[in-house]
Amino acid sequence: MCSLKELVLVLLVCASFSTAIAESNPLPIPDSKDYRAFLLKEWNPSQPSVVMMLDPFCPYCIRTLEQKERLKNYNVFLFWSPILGVSSEKRVAEILACKRPVGPSVIFAVTGRKSPKCSPRGEQDHPRLNQAMVDAYSPQAVPAYYFGGRRVSLNQLNRYVSTIGTIAGTASVDWERYEIFRVAQPSNRVGHVGVILPENFQRWDSLLRIIRNATQFEWHILSAFNGAPAQQFCEATSACDKASAQELDNKREELMMLFGLSSDTELRFILNDKLLNRDEVARVLGTGSI
Repeated sequence: MCSLKELVLVLLVCASFSTAIAESNPLPIPDSKDYRAFLLKEWNPSQPSVVMMLDPFCPYCIRTLEQKERLKNYNVFLFWSPILGVSSEKRVAEILACKRPVGPSVIFAVTGRKSPKCSPRGEQDHPRLNQAMVDAYSPQAVPAYYFGGRRVSLNQLNRYVSTIGTIAGTASVDWERYEIFRVAQPSNRVGHVGVILPENFQRWDSLLRIIRNATQFEWHILSAFNGAPAQQFCEATSACDKASAQELDNKREELMMLFGLSSDTELRFILNDKLLNRDEVARVLGTGSI
């Protein structure tokens, strides 16, 4: 349980991060299926995801790879951005010809400042996938880390992820029970956010804009139904195809009961196991007003 002083510190850290990530449109987040070959280690669904851009001839990038143990608590997608000229472009082409473009043999070669000796990639389209991310992120300097679609420093990232974990909850939520309400968009998986909507909710454009801009979280929308679900809810989640309105209402009421909320509740946000008050919503989620 956080003390008041600790909670204030947590909120300040989250506020600074949330303000930074709200300043521009988020960048695409690679998914574990299409971009599996670019994962620095095996995918762990319980860990948050980070995008990392490196140049194989950059000394600081080589140091990052030599100290990659610092990234063990993240799913790291590594992409090669040859910003240092022709030599880098040639080396990246050699790397992307490998079956595993961020595998141990490639990392060993890069840290040793050598061409990689590796199995050929075959039919895999590594160059196109790598270039798509490099074009989208367009790093001006390397090494570069991105979280929630925005560039961050490693220290900033570590502080943010650790402080989210220190926010004490008042209930224990098994978010797998509410998977049906999850918004279908890639995320960095730093935590779960449940949005409990009041009846006759109309501000869908504002809510969906906030969700699109806060891709560090797995979002779940729990909508109230008066006979039929809202079209926006059905488009954002897979719930309408998998359950009836009555079943969805029952699950929404179940989660509300965990936090002592009544059926006529206002718009409320749950972060992991904590029901956020208005100040915490603005600070932690960076939502402003809806």
